[in-house]
Amino acid sequence: MLTIQLLTIGHKPPSWIQAGITQYKQRLEGQFSMIYHALPAVSTKLDPKARAQKETTSLQAKILPGHHIIALDAQGKSISSAHMADSLYRYQQDAQPITFIIGPSDGLSPVIKQQAHTIWSLSAMTFTHDLAQLLLLEQLYRSHCIHTNHPYHRA
Repeated sequence: MLTIQLLTIGHKPPSWIQAGITQYKQRLEGQFSMIYHALPAVSTKLDPKARAQKETTSLQAKILPGHHIIALDAQGKSISSAHMADSLYRYQQDAQPITFIIGPSDGLSPVIKQQAHTIWSLSAMTFTHDLAQLLLLEQLYRSHCIHTNHPYHRA
């Protein structure tokens, strides 16, 4: 079973997003081994450089050794659902665990982007990190459905 870790920094999502996150986490149970870390947002009272450093340190402390790190960033490579499903299948075949990182409202630091093995974009549009979590979980579920020929995904 593929191990997927999701790291995110931010405030508690609104209830409607949290309901969607909960729904997709439940759908993913038994499909992937999910590790989910929602790290608290760093105070905006800190200067931006100190804030970025604290966020970077917080994220780095949670990255598990041996994981393929995929950062989600607006400037990342745009991929299709089918490409994501194929990538996840390859990681699963190679027994390569994955860590997805969704940055805080100011985005990921250059240090985290450099540490990432892959940088993907969920869309050319910009989303809140809360909504990005929901979109990522939905796409993980869709990826599973693509590879199991479940009717949820209709090509």
